Amino acid sequence: MKLLIANPCHSVGYASGAEQAVAVCGQRDLDVQFYTSAMSLLTLNFNTAWCEALNNRVDYFLMVHADVRPIDPGWLDTLLKEMEKYSADVLSVIIPIKHQDGVTSTAIETDNLWRPRRITVTEALDFPETWSRDGLLFNTGMMLVDFRKPWVGRICFTINDRITRGESGRWVAEVEPEDWNFSRQCRKLGLSCYVTRKVRVDHYGEGVYPNYMRWGEKFDGESKLKQRDGLSLVASK
Repeated sequence: MKLLIANPCHSVGYASGAEQAVAVCGQRDLDVQFYTSAMSLLTLNFNTAWCEALNNRVDYFLMVHADVRPIDPGWLDTLLKEMEKYSADVLSVIIPIKHQDGVTSTAIETDNLWRPRRITVTEALDFPETWSRDGLLFNTGMMLVDFRKPWVGRICFTINDRITRGESGRWVAEVEPEDWNFSRQCRKLGLSCYVTRKVRVDHYGEGVYPNYMRWGEKFDGESKLKQRDGLSLVASK
């Protein structure tokens, strides 16, 4: 089986997660390819890596953002086993955004497309290790994809933005980030998508943001720094 590990980053010097990703790849009988794409346009970066996987006709595609670090030996094998166990088309690791509230980029749809309810790290620890549900929105920070099905050629990463008036009448900027847009595309295609915390990771920014301990707020929006007039915190991802 062929596996492509994509390590998108802002610049080549920031691709410091590469060695960790490659070091664990001898655990299975896998033909592992590694692809680093460095550019500032986020979705072009992701789509370039996706095209690399399409052109190389791989069996699995694994995206690992350069600022995400798995901390346990055998994490790749864990991901593959969970994907097999649940017959998932896509398996995403729950990862906190780089903000003190402890919210993650895993979310559940609401009646407002621009304001899903994000799952917090503390909340996620009360869920099963691996789960799915209606309206699930997952992230791309560490995302494993079964690339053996034709749908992989009918999807792409894109970001949608808008400027609108909030409830107070002030103009605000809102965004549908690429991971939530990708999640919605997957749902329209009828795919089986799961999220997991079985792989422990740290998300690096101004601090270190782990996905395996209780910290931050219990629920999205509890903090005084909660969303205001639709202005999202997803920029901290």
